[in-house]
Amino acid sequence: DGPEIIVWFGDDLFKYSEEPFDVNQWYFSFRFKNMFHFAAGTWFFFEEFQATVFVAHDSASGNLDGGVWFYSRNLFPGQSEGTWFFLSAASGFGDLREIHGVGDEEAGDQDIAGSLFVMNPDGYPYWDNEGWFFFGQFEDGNFITSYDAEGEGWVQLR
Repeated sequence: DGPEIIVWFGDDLFKYSEEPFDVNQWYFSFRFKNMFHFAAGTWFFFEEFQATVFVAHDSASGNLDGGVWFYSRNLFPGQSEGTWFFLSAASGFGDLREIHGVGDEEAGDQDIAGSLFVMNPDGYPYWDNEGWFFFGQFEDGNFITSYDAEGEGWVQLR
């Protein structure tokens, strides 16, 4: 049930509350963990990325397995322009239950890690061209780095 974007996520997305879909509220995704949906459209706050994200669900393959484009104005700390980035199951953003071999109730305890292609990483201090980045959850926080930053480019997101 719900608006098109909620239906699009399918069985990957669960509501935390009994509120109707037209209310801003938190969801749990088996790929991205905690997400706050702004009910007026396809904007979410991805807690693990600490970023507000527009989900272009009809772009690229049109599904999360094949990959879709996302847009954010604050993916990187200090970002002053928006940036498009591409996520897919093939680059690590698959169902946490399948990746880690766990059940529904254990998925939230798993770490997310994967690669994303970023079109214009504005605000990222070590890279100013499009390219591949790595996002990972670690004991001391969530970080992102460019593959071309040669070990110096880790930026803490949370």
